[in-house]
Amino acid sequence: MIGYVELENDIVQFKAAVEDLCSNTTDISENCTDLLRESYRKRQALETDSKSHGRYQDLMKTIEVREDLESVVPQTQEEDDGDDEDLVCTQEATIPIDPFTRVEVIDPVCNKICKHVYERSSILQHITSRGGNVKCPFGGCSNRTRLTMDVLEDHDELRQLIRRKKRAANLRIT
Repeated sequence: MIGYVELENDIVQFKAAVEDLCSNTTDISENCTDLLRESYRKRQALETDSKSHGRYQDLMKTIEVREDLESVVPQTQEEDDGDDEDLVCTQEATIPIDPFTRVEVIDPVCNKICKHVYERSSILQHITSRGGNVKCPFGGCSNRTRLTMDVLEDHDELRQLIRRKKRAANLRIT
């Protein structure tokens, strides 16, 4: 950041030196390059401390505030008594949509390479119907590896999430 501040200072000083030269030069025969260099050197001598620049000082204040916040966070975590009941989730985990059926997956499998998730029955049907010449069906996926059963693995974590959501939904209904 200090480099950018110094660069901005140099540009401002150079522009001012050119303006000085243009306003003070009446005789075109004078050596403009020497006059410009002299004016620029004078301006540089006036302001050599980039750390006094307003943007640099703003950055340093931001960094200071962030460090203060980071020093407070560990203290808060140390006070944790391990009681998870106080934990409040602000984002609900979502169940992925199968690219073929366009419904939430029930029996999830994960592509080991690109990590996309599919419904087991729909991806198996797709692989079978295409004779094994299948790539990841998600648009924009950079994975160009052929999709086979060896590339797919059960997604147990997601399966547990699906079960928990179903149980929670059943409890709300009754």
